[in-house]
Amino acid sequence: MDGLKVSQLGARAGVSADTVRYYDRLGLLPATERSESGYRLYDERAVARLRQIRQAQAMGLRLSQIAELMRTLDGGECPSEETVEAMSERRAEIDAEIARLTALRDQLDAAIAAGETGECCDPCEDECVPEVLRPRKEVNP
Repeated sequence: MDGLKVSQLGARAGVSADTVRYYDRLGLLPATERSESGYRLYDERAVARLRQIRQAQAMGLRLSQIAELMRTLDGGECPSEETVEAMSERRAEIDAEIARLTALRDQLDAAIAAGETGECCDPCEDECVPEVLRPRKEVNP
């Protein structure tokens, strides 16, 4: 009986053997055969499944959501409303993070440009220096 043992499967998919066992306990992996000595033996579908799980995690889905998605897809159905809603919420979080990072990049670009041109003379008041980088003014009692 040929197949991949837990450690071999993990190595092929880039996860630890413990992760493979955990996902198996959660029912995220397809049912497997066992060798005569009791080892679980996985096929190439399990490698692909592990990669799908990791991609879904990278997208920000929780394992419970991934399990639901896998059961649905395995049954030949479309994802549930809850799963679609979770993905939509994650997309909104990513959009907010992109907006935050874009604003940060714009501040850095302005500071870099001002520094390169020498236009920034008073870091306490110039707009080219982000607020967090301005010297703190001491308050006299």
